[in-house]
Amino acid sequence: MAADPEEGGTATDLTNESPYAEGTEVSIKAEAAEGYGFVNWTAPAGGFDNASAAETTFTTPAQNVTVTANFEEVPPPPEDPTVTSQAATNIT
Repeated sequence: MAADPEEGGTATDLTNESPYAEGTEVSIKAEAAEGYGFVNWTAPAGGFDNASAAETTFTTPAQNVTVTANFEEVPPPPEDPTVTSQAATNIT
């Protein structure tokens, strides 16, 4: 399990019974760090039930692989505008 970038969050094997035989379904979960959002899961082999879901199932291939949770920085929300009022002048 890996996170990309590392500071973007964590990737967790919820099944936690490795090593796994080929075809084993493994529950995995990604949690984004503050300022980041989860994007998707990637691996060089094997398959995901839903690669876009932060919590999903990964089916293991015949070889050892690293499953990576991919994160991206989320821009901070815009600041609320400052509103000021002035007294009306020169009104006839």
